[in-house]
Amino acid sequence: MTGYPADGAVQIGEVPQLDLSVITTLDLAADTAKAIGNNYDLIENRHGASNQTTTGVKNKDAGISEAEQNLTVTMQSYYQEILQSKSAYDAASTAYEKAVLEKQKADRSYQLGMLSKISYLQAQMAFSQAEGEKQSAYNTLYQAYNTYQWAVKGIVTSSEQ
Repeated sequence: MTGYPADGAVQIGEVPQLDLSVITTLDLAADTAKAIGNNYDLIENRHGASNQTTTGVKNKDAGISEAEQNLTVTMQSYYQEILQSKSAYDAASTAYEKAVLEKQKADRSYQLGMLSKISYLQAQMAFSQAEGEKQSAYNTLYQAYNTYQWAVKGIVTSSEQ
């Protein structure tokens, strides 16, 4: 059912690299308009019956308008999440770069006998933590961007609208 043969090995790869320059080129207004046009729930509501009465037509129009407003708010939320995730990733990247320099300094100092084993291990641990935080921030940014792109394509679960 997964597409793999019964004796096949599952291969899990890296998270694809996100081109960070696309974040600065996002157009919330245009993307929101696309999301409204592509959203399956809205398409279904637009093509649904209105009971051919004035009240039915007004209720249908009001329901569609409310759903469009909710989707607009959802898209704004997704966009803000991308911006916050990008800021967190930038901060984690800066901390990682500093940790790389500190680790290189600790490596040299340890090789020259100027640093104790405990201090050296602490420097390695700080580097590993910074590396993990950078990867975690990247994963969060990637997920936020991916969720935004799916919403533009019309895939937003009803609990998010």
